[in-house]
Amino acid sequence: MRMSTPAEQSINSITMRILEDLLSDYFRTKLGESLVTRGGIRARPDGMFIDAMGITVIVEAKVGHEKGEEVKRDCNKRLEEGIADLCIAIAYHKEVRAARSLSEAEEKLKELEHVVSIVAPLETLDLGRLKLPDLAQILEKRSIYESLLEREVVEEIAKEIMKVLQLVSDLDGRLLESLAKIAEEALELREEGTSDEAKAKSLLFMITNAMIVHEALASTGAVPGLPPLRAIDRGDPAGWLAEQWERIREVNYEQVFEIVRKAVKVLPPHHAVSSILLELSRRASQAVAKKAIFRHDLAGRLYHRLLLRKLAKGLGTFYTSIPASVILSSLALDLLKVEWGSVEEVRKLRVGDLACGSGTLLSAVYGDVMSRFIASAPQHAGQQLGELHRALLEEVLYGFDVLEHAVHLTAASLVMRRPSVAVSHTNTYVVPLGVVEGEAFLGSLSLEVSQGKVKFPRVKTPFGEDSVSATKATAQRASAEGLVMDPFDLVIMNPPFVRSGHAGRGVLFGHLPEAQRREVLEKLARLGRSMRLSLGLSTGFGSAGLGTYFTLLAYKVLREEGVAALVLPRTFLSGTDWAPVREFLMRRGSLPYLIISDDPAAKWAWSENTGLSEVLLVYKKARERDRTAVAYVRKFPKSSTAAEMYAKAIKSVAQSLEPAPLGFSRTEAIAIKERGQPVPAVYVYSVEREVMERAAHVAGNLNVAVGFHDSFLSAAAFELFFNKRLLLSLSQPQHSPPAPLVPLSQYVSARHSEGWEEVTGYDSRIFREICVKGDRTARSLWNLNRDALSSLALPEGVLRTMSTNERCLRRAGRLLVAGLGRVGLQSVGTVVLFYKEPLISPLAWSVPLHPSPKEDEEIAKLQALWLTSTPGLLHFLSLRQDSSGSYLHFVKSSLPKLLLVDEQRLSPSAMSAFLRFFDEKSRLRLGTFREQLRAARRGEGFRYELDKLVLKELFGMDVEGEREAHDWLAQVYVKLLEETLI
Repeated sequence: MRMSTPAEQSINSITMRILEDLLSDYFRTKLGESLVTRGGIRARPDGMFIDAMGITVIVEAKVGHEKGEEVKRDCNKRLEEGIADLCIAIAYHKEVRAARSLSEAEEKLKELEHVVSIVAPLETLDLGRLKLPDLAQILEKRSIYESLLEREVVEEIAKEIMKVLQLVSDLDGRLLESLAKIAEEALELREEGTSDEAKAKSLLFMITNAMIVHEALASTGAVPGLPPLRAIDRGDPAGWLAEQWERIREVNYEQVFEIVRKAVKVLPPHHAVSSILLELSRRASQAVAKKAIFRHDLAGRLYHRLLLRKLAKGLGTFYTSIPASVILSSLALDLLKVEWGSVEEVRKLRVGDLACGSGTLLSAVYGDVMSRFIASAPQHAGQQLGELHRALLEEVLYGFDVLEHAVHLTAASLVMRRPSVAVSHTNTYVVPLGVVEGEAFLGSLSLEVSQGKVKFPRVKTPFGEDSVSATKATAQRASAEGLVMDPFDLVIMNPPFVRSGHAGRGVLFGHLPEAQRREVLEKLARLGRSMRLSLGLSTGFGSAGLGTYFTLLAYKVLREEGVAALVLPRTFLSGTDWAPVREFLMRRGSLPYLIISDDPAAKWAWSENTGLSEVLLVYKKARERDRTAVAYVRKFPKSSTAAEMYAKAIKSVAQSLEPAPLGFSRTEAIAIKERGQPVPAVYVYSVEREVMERAAHVAGNLNVAVGFHDSFLSAAAFELFFNKRLLLSLSQPQHSPPAPLVPLSQYVSARHSEGWEEVTGYDSRIFREICVKGDRTARSLWNLNRDALSSLALPEGVLRTMSTNERCLRRAGRLLVAGLGRVGLQSVGTVVLFYKEPLISPLAWSVPLHPSPKEDEEIAKLQALWLTSTPGLLHFLSLRQDSSGSYLHFVKSSLPKLLLVDEQRLSPSAMSAFLRFFDEKSRLRLGTFREQLRAARRGEGFRYELDKLVLKELFGMDVEGEREAHDWLAQVYVKLLEETLI
């Protein structure tokens, strides 16, 4: 007799029970924090529903992978009907239908991969093929309601709180001044230029944050007898809050409440202030009721985006986006050898953020560790999660910052991850910045590493009294013994980017009295010299800014085989002042991951309030990795769920890439769906250690190895720089004959009696020094704009005439290389210029090529054509210094490495061909690079004709007669058009 197979409805019920078993123990607090509660699943027609954090989630499912789109359509229909807020669409593996019993169906549901999507009103997130336990892990880790809440509920809460805070604007001047003074004392908000209104808003925001924690503690019963905010004394809300927060303080949680408790005690007894406090308490109560704040960095978002932008900017700090934090944490934790299913093993970890801000990165680590624990020990995870929470807060996670209110926010955000579990303390500390009791301090930079220990000479907790000099600190209070600890396993950080030259002028130390500022800056300079000597760096590095100090500090405080996970400016790859730091890190350890923000919509950044381009760097203090996985993220992840998928995909692709003979793997594109169509979101390739080290040590610029989103372009640029050849194929390497190219330093020095640096270009300082008024007249270029960079020959209208002297004119040249001033590549048509007579410029590098005027003119035309051609442009871009998005610099340290054509190795006919082409095309308006490349891809236009000439005369290749040459150009055109810089 044939046995019947389980009905689809029965299979759905099993699915919900599996998810319930995997998730319910984790979400078991009585304040309604449960994602799935026993008996909380209720059936409705054709679907299963879950009450999750105040919203309704429906699960739609059908058997058969081919049913994926159909199930998503059903989900969208449910959302349109208003039946649910969010829908999970599951297309079961077809083998589920073959199950002969409910128990066999359950086994297949757990073991087989199903096609899963999360459908929200604003977007659909396709998770791909997953087993149900993997789905449960994603739902727990990043929350099932991520897409909905992150965009709607959290933003709604933020807006509501901000509406109340705007009432501060209506307060009279005296009251505003009083609140500002309290903020100055309680929160140490003394930044020059911050208005009284901004200080008052910041104070009330910190009080609101404490209210949210208060409500969560009251709801969970973590503090016995603590009344909820609805019980607030409407006649004296400040007094009521101070009284209740004293009760909380007696139990614990001083990290969160002490500084705000002191503040509310001295708030002016004014009806307008009381009215604002009552409104804020109502909003805080609503936020906790919606449960969104337990999985989202609401405080950090308000802090950075809406209130303290100016203060954060003054300290060179930026808000690390939550998706960036997730990617960085996920990639970094993978490199640690930890038994994640054991609380005892996890508690041995030491994870630190030396510039923690509002704690976004530490919060990401917290969530990731929790998820790994659950995945490793699902059978007993629910009973041990409280213990793990305590271990993470009391022993594992360390946060340090110079801002007292930032450390308060870090402590609060960590406590709020599981407010029902009481903790004795958090390891969150304020480190002094400035002069304290006659001694200069530099925040975390003042720490010392000796005898295998990390020593903070002076710290305090956010609720302590004045900082005390010490060698060891207890977790709860600063003591006369100070803070001494073992090295970190992981340092995760978005360090301050302030340039050292700006640190004493308006930012960082700018608020200090002159004498103190000098003392602090002198200590910073001594620290730079000490680091250089102790680490054996090739040169000084301080000019690059504080990011270099913190990067080296992260290396110093790591144990051997420890991991540093850093958000850094993109100048880390190419900046001259970063060079010794790059060389040191490459020599002493490994660079497993380099994640580059390549999304113009995100301003090429990982932080949310900066215009600087940024990278994520995952570094290991051990020379054990042979390759670096390079990922260009073209579509910024919109949620932490998407970010986790990105991280998982990057790891998977990196492991599957095969090394190639030239040290570059192929490029794999990771796609997401937009409007139903797959769109490349991330480009991943790997680069061998030897290639990275040659780029760092010889070229002095990692862009020579990883400057492009596609490994073919990066490999072609690398081959051109080191071997003067065109790489025609990546999989089976073929090359053109070597071209007659030589570095600019060698070329110029061979033709002049002085070295290249004595006759080439003016940086802004040299220009000011030597190009003063005199008895000589010179033509000069003062704007690098679209008008100037629109044709090979400079138009007269963009030039000025100025009086100068003979010394200045020695560096004048007919060839000008743009890039001393910032150049926006998306609006210009060339980066190399020619003029009929020698020019001077404070914005472009002038290059006198030959003492003879006639030869200098002809050679300048030749070099302008070469560097304008597509191979020349590729080479130029590989030596660029990135700054902000499509803007770049071409710094003087790159000039000597710039390849020029050795005309002495060209035939007379070749030279004549170049000169004819120049004279015919020099006045042609070129259009933007993108317009040129599009025309060239069609086999027409200025660029295509120039490239045919260059490939023939310099590389011995016939574009229209040799398939290899033709295919090379076609491929480069297509891939350059995909670059976001152009």
